[in-house]
Amino acid sequence: MNSIKIRCYAKVNLFLDIVGKRDNGYHNLNMILQSIDLFDELKIIKTDKNIIEVECNIENIDNSDNNIVYKAAERFFRDRNIDDIGIKIILNKNIPIEAGLGGGSSDACGTLFGLENLYKTGISDIDLEKICLDIGCDVPFFIKGGTAQVEGIGEKINKLRDIEGIYILVYQGDKGNSTGSIYNKVKSRDLKQSRDISSIKNGIDKRNINIISQNMYNKFEEILNDKETKKIKDIMIENGALNSMMTGSGSAIIGIFSDKCKADLCKKGLKNQVNFVGIFNPIRKGYKII
Repeated sequence: MNSIKIRCYAKVNLFLDIVGKRDNGYHNLNMILQSIDLFDELKIIKTDKNIIEVECNIENIDNSDNNIVYKAAERFFRDRNIDDIGIKIILNKNIPIEAGLGGGSSDACGTLFGLENLYKTGISDIDLEKICLDIGCDVPFFIKGGTAQVEGIGEKINKLRDIEGIYILVYQGDKGNSTGSIYNKVKSRDLKQSRDISSIKNGIDKRNINIISQNMYNKFEEILNDKETKKIKDIMIENGALNSMMTGSGSAIIGIFSDKCKADLCKKGLKNQVNFVGIFNPIRKGYKII
């Protein structure tokens, strides 16, 4: 096999609390993450150039060795002691950038799985998780995807019961949020548990959409206190969303709907004032080889 295609799915946060900070500067989190059927697509092709090449359909994406996809490929070859590193990675991005949807992390994970399927090195799940965590805190989640509680800096992943029967409206306005700059706004007073995660976990276990929606939470909303975020949340709720919140460190905002027609109407109302808007479903995986 000389080439492979992978769908790399986005994620949304249904819960995000910052519960501490480590000596190395990384923040300890307690989150509920959910994969959705919005995806980027990777094509990895073996070449005879003995270099890693990255192409992307988005002009402002860095295609050099600073790209997270490049870093994932480089790390894979180094870890597996492979000298023949001739590959071309063609990245077709659909997931908005700087949105809190995990697009870069998902692409990195998809790259690792694609390369393992091309080179058949027999890497263990434990070693794969270590590589993922070294590349980025969100990356390990996408190994399994679906619905999961993620703790620490991303290394503790507990799969939860799959969520069904909801429609997730994803909105991003005309600006993105740099994850690093957002974390720099976290103060010492923010480094404590603010909300009990057990209620939303109970809702997930019971597959009760109302309990899930009532207990959604994102501490970054309190830290940023952004008027535009509040405005869009109010619009979603006024148009039938069971609840709405920012995902990750933003800037995307999600609304949870049990009624597809209401989600469609809300989407139409937001379409003229937006960089990105779409309706998506929960899925049970973080990536798919196609």
